[in-house]
Amino acid sequence: MQREKAIPVSRDDRPDILDWLGLRQRPVWAAARWLGPLLSVTVIALFLLAVATAFVMLGGAIFGSTLDSPRATLGTGAVTVALIGAPFVVWRAIVAQKQADVAEQGHITERINTAVQGLGAEKEVKRDGVESTEPNLEVRIGAIYALERIARDSDRDHVQIMEILCAYIRQNAPAPQADDWPELEMREGEDDGPLAADWNERLQAFREAQAKAKAGLKPREDIQVALTVIGRRTAKQRRLEAGRGEEVEFPFDREPPEYDGPEDGHDKTTLATHRARVRAWKEALIDYTGYRLDLRNADLRGADLSGLNLNGARLDGTFLQGADLWQARLQGAELMAARLQGADLREIRLQWAQLAEARLQGAHLWGARLQGADLEDARLQEAKLLHVSLQGAYLGWARLQGADLGSARFGPDTDLSWANLSGAAARSVDFTGMPEIADQLAGMFGDGSVKLPDGCDRPAHWPRQELDFGEFLKQWREWQADPNGYTPPERTAG
Repeated sequence: MQREKAIPVSRDDRPDILDWLGLRQRPVWAAARWLGPLLSVTVIALFLLAVATAFVMLGGAIFGSTLDSPRATLGTGAVTVALIGAPFVVWRAIVAQKQADVAEQGHITERINTAVQGLGAEKEVKRDGVESTEPNLEVRIGAIYALERIARDSDRDHVQIMEILCAYIRQNAPAPQADDWPELEMREGEDDGPLAADWNERLQAFREAQAKAKAGLKPREDIQVALTVIGRRTAKQRRLEAGRGEEVEFPFDREPPEYDGPEDGHDKTTLATHRARVRAWKEALIDYTGYRLDLRNADLRGADLSGLNLNGARLDGTFLQGADLWQARLQGAELMAARLQGADLREIRLQWAQLAEARLQGAHLWGARLQGADLEDARLQEAKLLHVSLQGAYLGWARLQGADLGSARFGPDTDLSWANLSGAAARSVDFTGMPEIADQLAGMFGDGSVKLPDGCDRPAHWPRQELDFGEFLKQWREWQADPNGYTPPERTAG
């Protein structure tokens, strides 16, 4: 596992004199801080010794002991004066420390104000004899990096800076008024029934239109930098978001419970225990009241979000067509009505994400984790769902026409109620424990590698043997082109 870089703590977290001496809180065992408590004990011991000595000297002076010489009297006076002045010396040191704290906070505030001013920097340009103004990207990018540095230096300002950067993205990259992204043309009745005969032609036209739309698509450079900055926050910074300045657990970083029961013949007791663990994990997300990245209704088409941590982010209505989200983390994120057509979602983590009505036509979801995700009425036509984890996902009314379900992992708690799987393909998929899939099989394509529920007949147009990937794809496309005239290949010997 890659180790995170150490981040300087803010002034709020740095012990002052009393902290360093170990008098306010327990010692911090870093950067030679063990000297503080040791010095504290030494100073206290010397102070008590001085007090005791002073009393002895004063007593001798008062009661006429051997300390009646001028030199002894002078020593007695010096010690007395020192004892009287010691508290004032300590108080001056504490006041100086507080003044330094105030000065540093003022310096941080000044740095934030300067960086925010840089976010609005513009420059004069002249093209074809016409003068105009445009964003000064060099200055703006420098301001974004300056804000990132401040967020790392000052824990108390981290959330405020994330709010500033998210607002900057929303304001400078708002979602377009009209969605002009290519759509997969659907015939009347195909949402509820079988695909029409020209499905392959429309599918090919959709692929070509998406490839053309994605060519050269990317956000403005300053927007990309801001996205990268907010997506590479450390685990500590996300904990600060959960506590809005104080470190508490960030529940979206907690891995969802994995089902540890048998793969076949799901044990009812084990499944019930698993569901209880999932409910407890989900309740922590629902009850969350900390800060969440807010990128709602932003235009992030073609953005590079690969590997970034956007757990719990609010992305409702965001345009993400053609974006690279490979290995991105979006556990518990809100993506209702988000546009993700043609996006690269390989190995993305979307456990318990809100994807209702999301548009995922043609998206690449190889290895994605969608356990518990809400995909109600989502559009997944022609999406690639190879090796996708869908245990506990809700796919009610989801549109999966022509989707590739190769090796997708379902479970007895996956809900496919009223989902449309017309023209979809299943290879190496285990549907045991899902008796409701029986109504969908006639409109799907599969081979001998698919496991069906008990008592469920294998459709006549499915090849009886397991096909290799290339042959499976060929046979699937032939069946889609002519479902009524298709004849599956004969079982080969051996």
